[in-house]
Amino acid sequence: GDLLDGIVNNLIRGNGVAIVGNEGVGKTTLVYGLADRLLKGQDKALQYHQVVSLNASLILSAGGTQLENLLLTLFGDAVHAGNIILFIDEAQLFFGSGVGAFDISQILLPILKNRSVRIIAAFSPDEWQQLRLRNESLAGSFSAVVVQEPNTQQTMRILEDLAASMEQRNDALITFAALRESVRLSGQYMQEQS
Repeated sequence: GDLLDGIVNNLIRGNGVAIVGNEGVGKTTLVYGLADRLLKGQDKALQYHQVVSLNASLILSAGGTQLENLLLTLFGDAVHAGNIILFIDEAQLFFGSGVGAFDISQILLPILKNRSVRIIAAFSPDEWQQLRLRNESLAGSFSAVVVQEPNTQQTMRILEDLAASMEQRNDALITFAALRESVRLSGQYMQEQS
């Protein structure tokens, strides 16, 4: 709730939003929550807005030499539509300097400064830090929303919400015991990983 409110308030003000968090903390789930909230029409200032997710790796592999034109067209269409919130997952591919990355800062900065398209970008803490060091003006166009690892209680609440919609879609029953066991096992698995 609180994180979503923060994202919504920034979007209403026309700010870009950087969702910063480690892999698996629920950055994408947060954006799905936003999309759901928009569908329900909870925020009058964002009425009729819709979230469009950009798959950075797919765009980069499909773009080839026409990449810049493809991106300009894409952002141009979003500006023209006027009700699009672009979600850039794996944003480091668009702002990074690593292998397979393509820097779209020159295209994106004017869009963010003019507030002509609302943009949400997902970053890991390291990637966000690198962007802030490398391109201060671009990073400054985003308001950072930090997503922490949920504790057991929060995880259970998230799973209960997800289970309810899964039950409806799949005509199945998910027990509380099954949810609790999945949280316990994932905690065990995560400890073995680190």
